[in-house]
Amino acid sequence: MSTTARLPAALDGALLVRVAATDTDWVAGLPPVPPGWGLTASLSGPARSEEPRALAARGYRLVGELPDRGGRRTADVLVPEELRERERPWWWSFLLLAERVFDPRLGPVLAILGPVLQRHLEALAPEDGPSTARA
Repeated sequence: MSTTARLPAALDGALLVRVAATDTDWVAGLPPVPPGWGLTASLSGPARSEEPRALAARGYRLVGELPDRGGRRTADVLVPEELRERERPWWWSFLLLAERVFDPRLGPVLAILGPVLQRHLEALAPEDGPSTARA
């Protein structure tokens, strides 16, 4: 993903939120996505067999596994600005789980997390339907 190109619309105002995914029951700690929304999530390392189904049951769609970052296992969730504004109680409960929050509008984020963001963008492509759009 080029840092000089215009930011894709799906990333404009969105934040990439990193949460710990070390425990086997980490998904149960995620707040369910509010009705009418769907969020994309990527993992550092391979998914455990139950994770895709558990994520989907809570409104998150696993969009890929990326190489282990050499540290703790994490999940990155792309959260659009509109969801954060409309569902503030959900956002604050989700934010309490965050280890880090990345803003794709910042060049270093694009440079370092380009492969992660690309997985989310591919999942949000029109042929798959707008998974972060309000139903």
